[in-house]
Amino acid sequence: MKKIFYLFLAAAVALPLAGASLNEVNALIKAKKWADAEKSCRVLISETKGEQVKYIAYMKLMMVMRRLNKNAELIKDADIFLADCKNDLHAANLLIYRGIGERHIGKRAEAFKSFELAIDKAKDGSAAREAAYYCIDVASSLRKYAEADAIYQRAAKFKGADSDARLHIAAAYNAICLKKYDDALAMLDKVDAIEKKTVVHAESSLRYRGNILAAQKKYEEAISSYDKALALKLDAYYEGRLLWNKAKALETVGKKSEALEIYKKCAEYKDNVFFKRDSQNAVKRLSAK
Repeated sequence: MKKIFYLFLAAAVALPLAGASLNEVNALIKAKKWADAEKSCRVLISETKGEQVKYIAYMKLMMVMRRLNKNAELIKDADIFLADCKNDLHAANLLIYRGIGERHIGKRAEAFKSFELAIDKAKDGSAAREAAYYCIDVASSLRKYAEADAIYQRAAKFKGADSDARLHIAAAYNAICLKKYDDALAMLDKVDAIEKKTVVHAESSLRYRGNILAAQKKYEEAISSYDKALALKLDAYYEGRLLWNKAKALETVGKKSEALEIYKKCAEYKDNVFFKRDSQNAVKRLSAK
């Protein structure tokens, strides 16, 4: 949500009349005093008449409520502002937060609608790409693969789309689910071409390439792709996913002793439950042979 934060942070600088209250909120957020920040945001919202300042206060409140994991309250707060919001871009950013709140409480169908509406409101640019990323992600989780693909085809024409790694990665996952491997690879090529992509994006690209190769039964090439991703040395969550995929490929090509050692490592993760149970079962299965 950094992109959204920067959108209203820039506007805050140009609003000296609300400077003291905004400064107070910013200080509380910086100090991670989330409960106090929530109270200050609500005071600022209640005392402010101008829509621009109120929008900034609401956006800060949305961020704070996410930190507090108060998603149901976040949705209600977003709806209060949206009821009187006359600025489409403001509405788009609030809808993105509402969708995130809905997704976190399991209302994925509602979240999809919020993100889709946010795209319509934002029309183009960073807010539209942000909404499209979340919309594709939720649609894929709902197995609405065709809808997700249609959203990506639209979003690919937005301003700055070529440099938005998350958008292409989300769409690549969806294309893999549709078994449109050539389309997925083209999307991953766009990710790889981005000069300032994060290490996480690079990992996702390599992992998805490995998954495509494995689906095409090119297991040795898939293992090589997973190894390249593992060389990026990300945390246990990412390492666990990669090791699991590598172990499956090794087991498929008959390298069961190597696969067993990797399954053992995955089964011992304390802070990462990703495939932990399946890894434990794999250890039992291969150890019994």
